[in-house]
Amino acid sequence: MKICFYLSSGGVEHAERASALGEEFIKAGIECHFVGEYPEEIFPKNEQFSIIRKQKIDFGDIPAKPAELKEKLLGFWKNKEEIISREVKFLREKHIDLVIADIPPSAFEASFRAGVPCIAVSNSSRHYFYKNIFGDDKEINFVLNEMSAMQKTVFTAYRLPFSDEFSMDGFARLIDTGIIAKNRQKTDLRKKYDIPRRHKIVLLADENFGENKINPENLLKAENITVISSQSKYNHKNFRFMSPDENLTAVLAECDIFIGKPTCFNAEIACQNGVHLILPESKNIAEEKIIMRELGKYSHKTVIPLAYRKKADWNKIFDEIKKEGRIIPERYKSKTVASVKSIIKEYSELFPNRKVNIDVGTNNVLLLWASVDKEVKAVHRRSASSALGKDMKDRMISKDGFDRVIKILDNFTDYSRLFSDDISITGTSCSRDARNIGDLIKKIKDRYGTDYKILSEKEEAYASGNATLGSFPDLRNFLVFDIGGGSTEFTLIKNRKITDGISLKLGIRRLDNMFGNDTEAKIKYTREQLNLIPEEYKNAEILIGTGGTASGLSSAKFKLPRYDSSVVHKSTLTLDEVNEFYNLFLTLEKPEIIKFIPYEPVRAELLTVGTMLIKEIMNYFEKKEFLVSDRGMQFGLFD
Repeated sequence: MKICFYLSSGGVEHAERASALGEEFIKAGIECHFVGEYPEEIFPKNEQFSIIRKQKIDFGDIPAKPAELKEKLLGFWKNKEEIISREVKFLREKHIDLVIADIPPSAFEASFRAGVPCIAVSNSSRHYFYKNIFGDDKEINFVLNEMSAMQKTVFTAYRLPFSDEFSMDGFARLIDTGIIAKNRQKTDLRKKYDIPRRHKIVLLADENFGENKINPENLLKAENITVISSQSKYNHKNFRFMSPDENLTAVLAECDIFIGKPTCFNAEIACQNGVHLILPESKNIAEEKIIMRELGKYSHKTVIPLAYRKKADWNKIFDEIKKEGRIIPERYKSKTVASVKSIIKEYSELFPNRKVNIDVGTNNVLLLWASVDKEVKAVHRRSASSALGKDMKDRMISKDGFDRVIKILDNFTDYSRLFSDDISITGTSCSRDARNIGDLIKKIKDRYGTDYKILSEKEEAYASGNATLGSFPDLRNFLVFDIGGGSTEFTLIKNRKITDGISLKLGIRRLDNMFGNDTEAKIKYTREQLNLIPEEYKNAEILIGTGGTASGLSSAKFKLPRYDSSVVHKSTLTLDEVNEFYNLFLTLEKPEIIKFIPYEPVRAELLTVGTMLIKEIMNYFEKKEFLVSDRGMQFGLFD
């Protein structure tokens, strides 16, 4: 599954929220694209699942003066088609499944035209924001009417705190959610800025707010405080200058007191960390009025009248604050995880007849969310290396192997229950062989309330055949091979009917356990096993390969930086290409092999033996090429 986040340029809070949501989606193995004009360091660092594209999606920073804002907005709207067309192309080329917009209207239109469902996340819509600035301006109203039409294409909108009953008007479906924020690693501000332990840390974000300027020299006379600010520099023992490049979010989260104008961003960060807010009286600005209304429910704040700022009695103000505890009300605790789960559930409702399969293989655990109608449509897929069969001796799975599987299953089942209640967990070769598999069967039943179904050799071969029949509707006579960690299945198809299937004890992990680095012994054993295949299998017209090695080699052929099913599925690999990869892998160490499949480095250690297996299979059946299917056995399990 792939999600694209589109982020307005109106403030860093848009990027912070997207990053927080993205971190959680990535835990579920969902690929996240972030599109906006923000520094890369804000977003999750994950080469496989986090892709950042620095690209304007609206007109950039919002000018303070209405006349300048109007000029920029009308100019952007006149040329919006270029941006929308560009993003339609991007969404289609990248096969994006879901758009989350915070909250540029052009993203709504692009997703609508691309046929991609869209979710909005915000405190207020752009329509509402501009309406409150421009009122009945006829030129702007034309734009606002078009924005309103675009909003109606969004299937669900999430309304954040610091909004009101009108600020997200125009969306067909609204869900109220809590604050969305990242879990932050605390930095020691006191150590960094050499602040005494007994001092309260005061972040002076804006000394110039309001008509009457705060007098920082008066502020610095207060006892037992240290002021941090990037606004000005003061030669005072209780003042620390903060570089403008400092991470303001991190500083705000750790300070005790914040002095500045109310914005959604600083209010959210302060509230979720129990920071005391010192704010000016609200002006007659819609956004500020909404924020101050919300902050009426937050006890840790002081509102300073306009006329009082220059001569404020800061000792008195701080003495009152010192009596408070740093309590974070439930309303302002981060609801990021709950929001992600809600979004997954909302998205899932778009699909009929939802089913989940988790296949516990010898080397990997595979997750498949599917919508099963006339065909099996993959909604989300994920692979995680468990190495269940690693170092398996006397047909006994190690405790570490069991622990790795359970850790993966915990993660997979947690998110899968949001997609469907119909969850099956299946096992294959390693589970068939293991004498202590009863321990895993019991653990799965006790922990997840689900039976662990161990497929027979015949069932696994037939499931591989069923999956391939569904993926290649135009082929009539072919042979499918599915290389796994513990076994390889061969399924014979004649006139689009499965006529036979066989499973050989020939898997990449099994060969590694049996022979270690003895390549010649692996090849000898492989050839002995292949000779057990019935002669009639050699009459198949076409060879189709599935499994991690086949898809991995296809990815390597096309030099894919991350896995792309649209490129791999139904691609062709020749015997010459397979031989070339095999001979190359024999000369390389594991770090060099990883470069060929960077999206799944744990597979690299077994890619060489898997390539040898494909080479031997192609030679045995005298085939110069084979088709790659990335629709494995799981696709054949659903009724």
